[in-house]
Amino acid sequence: LQGPGRELQIDQKEYVAPLYGQLTRLSSQDNTEYTKKVLKCLNFAFFRRREYGSERVASFIKQLCTVSLHAPSHTSGAMLAFARMLLHRYPTSHRLLENESDVVASGMYSPEVHDPDHANPFATSAWELATLSFHIHPELSA
Repeated sequence: LQGPGRELQIDQKEYVAPLYGQLTRLSSQDNTEYTKKVLKCLNFAFFRRREYGSERVASFIKQLCTVSLHAPSHTSGAMLAFARMLLHRYPTSHRLLENESDVVASGMYSPEVHDPDHANPFATSAWELATLSFHIHPELSA
């Protein structure tokens, strides 16, 4: 296609919501190939498109940080690197880096929901990053 209509503007919710649900499986998988596939899917979802809302992106960042606490160190490092790239690409998500006492939001964070748009990630902070500073693996604690 050429000119207007070259790209279809559709919401990729049918792709993104199941991907969000798969993130928790990374903590129980010690399979490098599975991690690579999930990160490749995340890359396709978030770096080939720019229109995602801050709630959706922050939900993924928060979930990546949470899962990285429980995943093997090689998986945690890859997830944290991807979360950092998301924070750079989507600056509106920087609110996750605020102090927990400075967070002003209504409701609760719900990581178990199936739709990342309803997780309410800004009701908390990315406190997992502070916890990871005590990780036994030197590259994760740096």
